[in-house]
Parts: sequence; structure tokens; C-alpha cells
Amino acid sequence: VDEDKKNYVVVFHDAGAGKSVQKQISFETAMFHLKEDSGGAYTRLDKKTHRLIDEIASLSLRNKIPFLDATYKMMQSRGSVPMINPAVQGSFSPSLTAALEEMLLYLSTAQSLDPERPVSDIAAWCRDNENKSPGLPSAVPQQQQQQQPTEVAPEQPASSLGDVISNMMHLKEKIHDLSQIGSPSEEVMQELSETKSEFHKLKLDVIASSKQNDPPEKATRDFFCAIVREGDQHENSAEVVDALLYNCSSIDFSPTINSENLLIDCCTDGNVTFLKQLLGYKNITSSDFDCVELFSSACFSQTARIQCVKVLLESSLVDLSPVIEDLKPVIEEYFSDITSAPKRLPKESRDGVEVVVERFLTHPQIATCNLSTGGTDPLSFLARTCRDGDLGLYRLCISHIDSPSKELMEPLPDGFTPFMHAIIKGQKELVAEVLSTQKLDLDKDTETGTCLGIANALQLDEISELLKTAGATSSIFKAG
Repeated sequence: VDEDKKNYVVVFHDAGAGKSVQKQISFETAMFHLKEDSGGAYTRLDKKTHRLIDEIASLSLRNKIPFLDATYKMMQSRGSVPMINPAVQGSFSPSLTAALEEMLLYLSTAQSLDPERPVSDIAAWCRDNENKSPGLPSAVPQQQQQQQPTEVAPEQPASSLGDVISNMMHLKEKIHDLSQIGSPSEEVMQELSETKSEFHKLKLDVIASSKQNDPPEKATRDFFCAIVREGDQHENSAEVVDALLYNCSSIDFSPTINSENLLIDCCTDGNVTFLKQLLGYKNITSSDFDCVELFSSACFSQTARIQCVKVLLESSLVDLSPVIEDLKPVIEEYFSDITSAPKRLPKESRDGVEVVVERFLTHPQIATCNLSTGGTDPLSFLARTCRDGDLGLYRLCISHIDSPSKELMEPLPDGFTPFMHAIIKGQKELVAEVLSTQKLDLDKDTETGTCLGIANALQLDEISELLKTAGATSSIFKAG
């Protein structure tokens, strides 16, 4: 574990090959991979595992880390070396609980250990050290493992969810007030930094106390809105939203999501993780949002329009069939923009663009839109991929064209063919791929000339050689 406890060194051991690979990854990533490994011991849950989790959950927040670290050390002292140190950042979010259960099962049952003894012994050690500075025992003596303590100090009750939320909302107001100070001094900046740090640390208390019965409804709803609007880029925010949605079962958050337009806010602000969480909430239905407004908000997001639209396309709640006519102008402009290099936004991520393009080209309703020449870019979809040299999108595009060789050499309103746009922009790799996979009429004379003539006029010697090698002979260029 590194000093800031954010990255864990994980050793993957391949017994068959007799080798190990060491990687440094985040704890969340490690848990994800463990959960996805359906063939391992991690997926075989039993009652012992749930007892382990229940015992850990009963500890106060500050004692969870020493509990797990001490359990790990005890297992090491018994000669069993688990794959990963299971110490976590103080509590377990709902999104990681299942994976952690599987991990503890591996540590306890796969190594033939009795989970009952470590639970009672280490829990007792943690409670005995309730008022001492946090730390780990250098080792848990074997004789201590075999003894039951004569007296166990009762655990202090955790703070109520209402108290934690009240404290956090007070801190949030303080953060707002400090942020509004013009030309702040170093002392103000230091106070602001410390207040933000305290605010984010308290999120762990929200997660820990979210399972309490009868949480204060109005305060919890207001806090839920505040966390969502704060953005999912902050530490533990996604886990807090998970905890509130699934642990506070007495509160139905769907009316809040609807009345506060939280889905639209997520799209506008590019909070993709929150968007997934809210759409996946068990009580949300298609009647809780306006599909046209939601889809349009995703298309016009300035930071994550590709990822937000991808989430909507993957959601069973988003049905475009009744509203496709209303959305056609938005969809055509969006598709034109995400497949055009000049239309890319400065801060947007391109992750998943090919997935979204493929979904658009095959979607039963979206495919009825003019995806070829609709939108603000004057060039067709095929011509844009050629001009931009985007091999991924080019391959996707021609896979949905009946006669790509013909389309590549079909003159556009500007007089050039899509393939000529690749030549003009010097897209050598794309030109080479087209010439190696398509049979083109390279000597076709258009109102602007021939392919070789354009390449020669622009002094694109490498592309000229490629064209000659492919059989081009006519060199005509019509200036103007």
C-alpha cells in the first residue's frame, strides 16, 4: 500500500506457468477484476462470509482499517499469504461490498482458515483500542488468538445519518462562503482547503450510517441533490450516491430525481457515473423524465456528450421510437459533430465514440435520420472520415455502405470526391488503406481534376507514389 492509501500493489500468480506478475492499481480496479473473475473462488459466497462482513460493519468507522489489516497479519502469521491486503479506506460502499465479500471468502475459506476465530479476536482487539491512536499490531500472538476476552468494551454508537448530513451541509455552506471571498489571503485558502478535506472525509460516515432506520427524509433528499450537483469527480461521491439510493430504503428518490431534473443536470455537467447510477435506480421509470429533453441534454454536453449518449442508448428506460421525429435535427447535428475533427470540443473525451457511431448506424429509429449529410459539416460522413484520417470511423462507415469503391470516388457538391479529401489533407495512412482494400477508378476526371493531379499540385510526393503504385496515370489539376 502506498503512503496515501490510494494504490495497492497486487500480485497475480499463475500457478500453472509458475510465474507472478506485480502491478500497482487502485483498490477499486482490483475489486472490479476480482468480481468479474467468475471462474475463481471469489464468487462462491456462504454464510461464513456474510458473518465476516456483518462483524466488520458493526465496528465503528475508525476501527475498520485496523480490523482488516490485523486480520491480514493474522493470516500471514498462520502461513497463508493472500493475494491482496484487504485493508480499505475505512468503510465499504454498496458498489464494492459484493466484491469485498468474495475477497474475504478467498482469504478465509480458500486457505482453509476458520473465519470465526479471527473475527472475535480481532474485533476484541479493535474495541480495546477504541480510545488509542490508530495503529496496527505488529503481530497477533497465537495465545491471544485462542483466548476470549473476559470483558469487551461496548462499541460507541455511530453518528446518525441526520447528524452527519447536517454537519456536511454546514461545511458546504462554509465552503461556498469562503469561495466567494475576493483576493483571499493564504489563511483563507488554507481554511478553504481544510474545510473541503473535512467535507470529503465525512462522506465515509454517510456511507457507514446510511443503513440506519428512518433517516431524516427532507435533509437526506437535499443532501442527495447537493452531492449529485457537486459532480462525480470528487472522491467517494459515487459511493455516497450508491449508499443513499440502495441503503435508505424508506426513501423513494425517484420524485426528487424527477422534480430536480437531476438526470438532465448529469448530462449537462458530464457526470457520466451519476447518470448511470440514477438510470439504474430501481424506482426510476421512463415517466420520471422527458426523453426529448434528456437526450438533447446529452447530445449538447460540453465535456461528455459521447459517454452520456452511450449511457442513454444502453438504458432500457430510454425509448426513442415515440419521439424520433422531434429528435431528428438534434441527432443529425450531434452525429455530424462527433464524426468531424473541426467540430470536436476542447475538453471532451473521445472514449467510446466508435461504439456510439455503430449504435447510431444500426439503431432502428436513429438510422432513419440523415446520418450521411445531415448536420452542420458540409461534407458527408464518409468524406469527413477521409478528410480527418480517422481510420476507425472510416472502417465503420464503409462497413455500412453497399459499394464503398463507388462512394469513395463520387463527386461531392464541392467538386472533390471523399477520397480526394484524404489526399488534400495528406492523410497518408488512410490513403494507403483505401488503395490496398478498394478498387478505385483513380484516373476518373472530375471538375477539380484527378487524384494524381491533385497530389502533384500539392507536392504530396509520398501520396503521389502510392497512387502511381496503385495504377494512377492521369495527372490533371483544374485550378480554381
